[in-house]
Amino acid sequence: MKTYARLLCVLLALCCIFVLASCKGGGKGDNDTDKTEDTGDMTELKFKASEGLLVYYIYKAAYEFTEEDLIEHNFDIEKSLKDQMYDDQHTWYDILVMRATDTLASLLVWCNAAVADGVELDAADLQSIENALIQHRIIAAAEGRTLDDYLAKEINPYITEAVLQAAYELEHLSQKYSGILEERFAGSITDEMIQEQITQNSSTDTTPTKNICVIVLSSEVYDSPEDAAAEAENILNRLRAEEQMTYEVFEKYAAEYSHGKEIYFENVAKGDMRSEIDGWLYGAEARQVGDMAVISSDYGAYIVYYESDGDPVNVVNAKTALVDKMFEDWFNQMKEKYGTLVSEELIEGLELDF
Repeated sequence: MKTYARLLCVLLALCCIFVLASCKGGGKGDNDTDKTEDTGDMTELKFKASEGLLVYYIYKAAYEFTEEDLIEHNFDIEKSLKDQMYDDQHTWYDILVMRATDTLASLLVWCNAAVADGVELDAADLQSIENALIQHRIIAAAEGRTLDDYLAKEINPYITEAVLQAAYELEHLSQKYSGILEERFAGSITDEMIQEQITQNSSTDTTPTKNICVIVLSSEVYDSPEDAAAEAENILNRLRAEEQMTYEVFEKYAAEYSHGKEIYFENVAKGDMRSEIDGWLYGAEARQVGDMAVISSDYGAYIVYYESDGDPVNVVNAKTALVDKMFEDWFNQMKEKYGTLVSEELIEGLELDF
C-alpha cells in the first residue's frame, strides 16, 4: 500500500485515540520509552523528549492536514513523503517533523516550567488520563489484543501505551499550568494598563459582554438529542422553582448533571460561543440578566443562565492583548532558559518508512 493510503488508514485508526483523549510497520521499536536525547545538562528535567513522543506528534501533525492542504500542496499518493515537496524548500516529511518538533518542544517547555513553579498533576488529573487509556485498552481488547500490540500493528511500533500516557500527561499539565498563568497574568493588570492598551487598540466598542453559566447534556449519554433536550427542560423547571437563582445554585445543579468540563464563561462577546448559544445571547430578542433557557443542538442540549453583565468589549480586548503579550514574553524567557529540548540527533535517528 502506498504512503498516502497507508497514512490515511493510520489516521483513521488515530481518530479514536485523539477523540477519546480530547486532549510503530517496519521501523525499530521504542519499548524503552525513557530513552531520551539530552542537550546540555538536562539531568534535572522531569520531562524529556523521546522517539515515541516525537513520532506520536508526527502522526498528530499529519492528522491535522485537510483535504484542501493536500490539493494546495500537490500531494501525490504514489510518492513517499520524503520524496515529494511541500514547498520550495521542504518535503512533506520535513513539514511533519518540523510541526511535531515545535509541538513537543513547546509542551516540554510548558511542563518543565510548571514543575519548577510547583505545579504538578494531581490525583484527579492522573485518573482522567487513566480513564482515557482504559478506553483505548477496551478498543484493543475487542480485537483480542493488548494496547501495545494494537498500536504497533495499527499505528506504528514507536507508539506504545507508555508513549500515549506520557503525551497525555504533557497535554494535561500544560493546559493546567496555562490556566494558572492566565489567572496570574490577568490579576496583575492595572486600570492604567487597560486604558493605555485601549488607546493603542483605538477601540471604541463599549458594548457589554455577558457572564454566563452552562449545563451540558450530551446526546451520547441519552438515546437522542431530543431525549437530552427533554431532560434539560426538566432540570430547567427545577432551577426556576428555586427560591433564589444564583451562581451557587446553578453550580450545584451543574455538578450533578453537566457533562461539560466548564460551567462559568466570563466576558462572552458575540461570536465567542457555539452558534446556537450565540444566537440566544445576541439574537433579535434582548436578554436580561437572570434569563435561562434550554438550547438544543445535534450534540445534545445546553441549559444557559445569563448570570451577569461582563466588561465592555474594548476592555475585554485590551485585557486579552495584555495577557497574550505576557504569555509571549514568558514563553520566550522559558525557551531561552531550557534551550533545545528536541535534538537533531533524536530527529535524525528515527527510522520511519514514510
